Amino acid sequence: MIMKKGMRAITKKFFYLIAFLLMSIGLIGCGETSKDHSSSLKISFEAVVIENGENLIVAPDKSSNEAKSSDKIVVRANNASIMNVNGQEIQVEDIPTGYIVEITYNGEIMESYPAQIFAEKIQLCEINREVEAYLKIIDDIYQEDSGLNEDISIIAIDTTDLKNLSDWEKQILLIQIEKKYGKEVVEGTYDELVEKGFIDQKKNRYFPEGILISITNPSFSENKEELTYEIMKWRSGTGAIGYTGTAHYDSGKWMIEKENMWMS
Repeated sequence: MIMKKGMRAITKKFFYLIAFLLMSIGLIGCGETSKDHSSSLKISFEAVVIENGENLIVAPDKSSNEAKSSDKIVVRANNASIMNVNGQEIQVEDIPTGYIVEITYNGEIMESYPAQIFAEKIQLCEINREVEAYLKIIDDIYQEDSGLNEDISIIAIDTTDLKNLSDWEKQILLIQIEKKYGKEVVEGTYDELVEKGFIDQKKNRYFPEGILISITNPSFSENKEELTYEIMKWRSGTGAIGYTGTAHYDSGKWMIEKENMWMS
């Protein structure tokens, strides 16, 4: 009887040991499952829309981890939920360039240039009013005295005084100008353009292939949604136009008031 009791005790201990091991294996399996599911965790970052078409091309916020991977990211939005600032569902083509969006994805970034991600949600956050204002005033001076634009292939922009814009916001500005007018866009001052050979000082200070647009003394008020500035379009020593302007945002669009206009 003693031996049988001992054997039963050993058998019971062995059973508990096996049960404990099975439970441990089960717990390890759950842990692995949770780890696998971690890939479904959502990651979000903010970016500015540079181009819009079948997919978005965005410039990620420089403080984000995504910016460490690439300064430009193609956002594939085929199956994404896309919302405007009022929470209404919209299409990807409804997102204007120059706007800030919050993009949610699974954390996987494809190594290419630009980098690529698959978005699960795109939330339109806010408009970059200042970039939009500069685009508007550049377009306005571009349309003035259209004869200066004849046969040009280059638009040069002097961004020296645009100190409120970050480097990547300036890049967005230049990309949008290139997209709008279909011209090569370069960044530089008059002296830099001379140094690079764009402007020939010996021939009446002439820019044969393009125009130079300079914006000086800009002051942007976010509260008033207003930009005051001086702007000039220059082709040669005897071919230029400029004015002092105020752009203000009203009823969904930028309105421009001009004064002290001059031509040469």
